[in-house]
Amino acid sequence: VHGDCAVQYEVFSKNKLNIFNLFKMFKLLLVAAVVGYTAGYSFSWNDCATDKSNTALTIQDFMLEPNPVTFPGEIRLTLNATVNTRIDTLFLDAELNRTTPTGDIVIPCIKGTSLGTCKNIDACAVLQSVLNGSSVASVDLGQQIDRILLSVLGHNARCPVDPETVSLTNETVTLKALPAVLSALLADATYNMRFQIKTAKDSTNYIGCLEVTAGLASKSSGFLFGNN
Repeated sequence: VHGDCAVQYEVFSKNKLNIFNLFKMFKLLLVAAVVGYTAGYSFSWNDCATDKSNTALTIQDFMLEPNPVTFPGEIRLTLNATVNTRIDTLFLDAELNRTTPTGDIVIPCIKGTSLGTCKNIDACAVLQSVLNGSSVASVDLGQQIDRILLSVLGHNARCPVDPETVSLTNETVTLKALPAVLSALLADATYNMRFQIKTAKDSTNYIGCLEVTAGLASKSSGFLFGNN
């Protein structure tokens, strides 16, 4: 009897050890998959307007380099777009999703920042707050945007937006560190972003649309939003 018990215990111990080893292997494979997935940053963009013949904004080219965009750091921006008609008021519906091996995770709208998946963003009001330093964005970021537009278009960032062609090629923008409240939500990963443009807050008639897939990574914590 004692011999049978000993044999059964030995078999049980071996099975337990095998299950433990399999569990360890599974964890290692999962970690490797996540790391590999995160490292495989991708970039793409799409003018997602449903009726391109009747849009106020048409995008011909868009590029952010390097990929992933690293914060804090520098990005190079290329944009070719056409404003087809005058835009007096400008609102955005934005979607932000983090790509993971198990599916996309929706980044919620962060109160008071217009960052994340947010509806009815008053783009003209956000622009002014960025330019005057009253938003979570750094004053320096607003000044950089203003300098680029003044150099390329001959005027400052402004609303309303008049019909014109916007052509930016490898314009450099310096990004500052991200506050803790934002860095906690924006892990290093590939993100899918969608921006739909409309002229009224409650409108469902979009006059332009841009989809971007890009990698975001941080050295410590970083983004285009940071301390002044």
